[in-house]
Amino acid sequence: IMRLEKLALAVSSSGALYRSFFENVYLNFGIWSACDASVQKELLASITKHVRKQPHYFRSLITVQRIMDLLRAHYWFHRPDPTAFDALQGGSSRKRHHMSMEELREVRVMLLQLAKLIVVDGFSYA
Repeated sequence: IMRLEKLALAVSSSGALYRSFFENVYLNFGIWSACDASVQKELLASITKHVRKQPHYFRSLITVQRIMDLLRAHYWFHRPDPTAFDALQGGSSRKRHHMSMEELREVRVMLLQLAKLIVVDGFSYA
């Protein structure tokens, strides 16, 4: 993840490249969900750090709907109906890395906290 951080810094001067990098690498949970839970938590912490730095930029890139779709596609407690799951995955069922229920809960909480950050950060309640 530290190398991803360095790469993100290197491409940050090019807006289109930076956006594409985040969409295709950082936010590609089809890949990340096959990793160990500790790697996934480190990745989510890194994404959260980027969102905190530039909330308005990432609000359009990481939507709440996208996070809900990630939860449904990769971080389910019980495998959903196979036909619905295959449709969500584009026709191919991918297996996520085997996690304990506690690890799965932690990753889900981190994703939901990210959704909250995206929704709440930058809004004034006054």
